[in-house]
Amino acid sequence: MTTRTWDTPRQIMEPTLFPEPTAKALAWLRVSIDDCSRWRDRGWLTFDPDVAATLDAPRLNELEFVRDIARFGLTDAQVDELVKGLAKPYAYDPRVVAYSFALGWVQCPRYEEPPPPDEVIEEHLGDWFDELAEAGDVERLQEVISMARAALARCESKRGSENRR
Repeated sequence: MTTRTWDTPRQIMEPTLFPEPTAKALAWLRVSIDDCSRWRDRGWLTFDPDVAATLDAPRLNELEFVRDIARFGLTDAQVDELVKGLAKPYAYDPRVVAYSFALGWVQCPRYEEPPPPDEVIEEHLGDWFDELAEAGDVERLQEVISMARAALARCESKRGSENRR
């Protein structure tokens, strides 16, 4: 089993093509203007939603991230201490950034799309068969042969029904 290390949190600073109307975004996030004013006064928000007509991705993420921390049940002083290690604005995606008591702020690593199955099979199947043979895993090899025979039978059946048309 391989383990991945955590990434350093990355701010989302790229603006969106179609920003959300502020009132709609606040309703969706269940945040009031009073909440925003308080968070801005505390220095947690870097913008004033009461003035902004729309909110783009960085501001939406900042607002959602701050909302989640502010409503976690910590005191304001605890929140102040908690966010000290983060760069402002707090435009982090709250779905991938977390606080680790051992490491501080972390972000889930980016995962690349897995390669297509054919590519993996071509690269590893022979070695896997060799490992199974070396381990004497006759049952697993017979299981693979059985699956391959069943797949071949389906292909032959399909081919036969197509030829009858």
